[in-house]
Formats: sequence, C-alpha cells, structure tokens
Amino acid sequence: MSNNVCFTCGEIVGQKCFCMKENQAVRYRMYTQDTNRREIKRIFEPHFDSYTFFETQGVWNGKSEKSLCIEIIGDERDLDILQAIGQDIKLHNNQEAVLITKENLTEVWL
Repeated sequence: MSNNVCFTCGEIVGQKCFCMKENQAVRYRMYTQDTNRREIKRIFEPHFDSYTFFETQGVWNGKSEKSLCIEIIGDERDLDILQAIGQDIKLHNNQEAVLITKENLTEVWL
C-alpha cells in the first residue's frame, strides 16, 4: 500500500477516505507543578490507560520550580476531560494555572 492509503479502511485518504481526518491523533501536554504526584496519577487513571510523565524544571513568575509534563496521545474528544483534569490538579496543587497544549499529529503504527 502507498502512504496515501488509509490503514483503517483501505481507501485513498482525502478522496474516498476521511477516517484520518475525523480521528486524527492529537498530542496533549499538561504542565503543572510537581507536587502531589500520587494524587495527579489518581486523577488521571480513571480516564486514560496510557500517558507519560516527564519530570522537568519550570519557571513561573520568575521563580524556578520542579514541574511535571504529562503527555497523552489521543484525539479531539479528549480535550474536555483534560480540561476537567487540569482544573482538579490546579485545585489540589493550589496553583494559579495549569497549561494544556494541543498538537495535531500524523500517526503511523508499526
């Protein structure tokens, strides 16, 4: 199969197949202060069975802090639950803000 053939339905992407456009993979990253990690995992686990934690060093309002980046590969439908999770984490960590970024991906499974 060529790169333009959908692996889901076998049709030409963009002509007869629109699977990839409707179910396009999205990388979400949530940035938060690295405190209450057990609680953060407890909040995530009912909603996502796959995610990655990155320990980072961040700066908020000029002050350095231990931070956590949580990466989820999902789709457009995941944004609402991530925003609710972000609100929960913001409250539990007593933070001013939690950042969520979103990036559309081209996904290839091998």
